[in-house]
Amino acid sequence: MTNKVHTASFLAELTQSDREAIEKQSRVVGYRDGEILSHQGAAADRVVIILRGFVKLTYVNPAGFESLMEILGPGDIYGESDLMTSGRASVSAFALGDVQCVVVRADRFMSILEQRPSITAALLRWSAFRLRRADQFRRIAHATALQAVAQVILSLVERFGQDDRLVVTVPVTRDDLAGLAGKSRASCERVLRMLREAEVVDTGYRRLRVLDYGRLLRYAQVGDPVQEIGDAFRF
Repeated sequence: MTNKVHTASFLAELTQSDREAIEKQSRVVGYRDGEILSHQGAAADRVVIILRGFVKLTYVNPAGFESLMEILGPGDIYGESDLMTSGRASVSAFALGDVQCVVVRADRFMSILEQRPSITAALLRWSAFRLRRADQFRRIAHATALQAVAQVILSLVERFGQDDRLVVTVPVTRDDLAGLAGKSRASCERVLRMLREAEVVDTGYRRLRVLDYGRLLRYAQVGDPVQEIGDAFRF
């Protein structure tokens, strides 16, 4: 497990010895863009640790509506909570671009946790981080479109950003961004267009660059997108 991982991840919490212990009990699996890694409702018989690429987690409610729950990147783990609760996968997982993962069978992973308290502690810290992030995204649902989109961009930049954390190359679509923001695609596209015109962000194919972090942070905290973007043109 020598791939580069971001600092706010499960793997980043582990020592080299802990990583090697997991590696001995796992296998490496590759997925292509769009492939499904796991199905919601399937038996929770493994955990997955991402080495390279990105994975999106989706949930389909009883009415059949699909929601984007989370985007995971290098060093992140998923499936561990399902092992200890329902025993069924609570979400589906899809590859965003080419993905390389470490897969550990459920019984082997539980054995690792019993033998290595340091890994258990790292898993608890990771779980707490995900709970805080989930709470953040719940609050986004009550924000304006500008606040929500700005907060999602800030979240992606802070977790996966390159070049001083101002460039994101996570292959998210407009629909994915709208899903994370809890807003319509039309609203998100409108806000992105305004942010580009105000030279706050620059977008390209599977790439987003933050040009003015301070203003983006301010937009994440204020209310009226039309007024605030209008103010940006008067700087």
